[in-house]
Amino acid sequence: MAPISHIAFTAGDSLEHRETSDIDLAFIQRSGMVRFVAPLLLGKLAPRFLKDHWYSSLTLTGGKVAERPMPQYTVLTSYAAGVEGMTLNLALDVKPIRVNLVSPGAVRTELWGPDPAAIEDALSKEIALSKVGSVEEAAESYIYLMKDTNSTGSIVPRNEGELSL
Repeated sequence: MAPISHIAFTAGDSLEHRETSDIDLAFIQRSGMVRFVAPLLLGKLAPRFLKDHWYSSLTLTGGKVAERPMPQYTVLTSYAAGVEGMTLNLALDVKPIRVNLVSPGAVRTELWGPDPAAIEDALSKEIALSKVGSVEEAAESYIYLMKDTNSTGSIVPRNEGELSL
């Protein structure tokens, strides 16, 4: 297989949150598989598939919760903050391949379940632009990081208008 130039890791699963008193080891491990373990293993394996050049990039996905914690999100916030640190260190470990992170706010996806309009309506009342982001809008951050060959260890915050009101 010929080397490729870019990998964007956007995988996710449904966000489960719990009271801190209800956290157990199984929940911690399950929550971290997609959010932390998978991107770390991808960081390890990506150089095998990417061109060994500063043009190439690995772009990971974090979460706004790393900067703006929410009640019952202790585990998720911990992993989101950890992915930020992971990004910075992978940028050193796999250079000249660039490693960056998109840290999105609320983006409407199929993970919102069968009634995304209700979730969107509730969230839009709490954010400055009164709307959540679309997948197409969020994708622009990934494209930017792929194109900007001077960006490595960068974290692009996609706040989706989530300024405090």
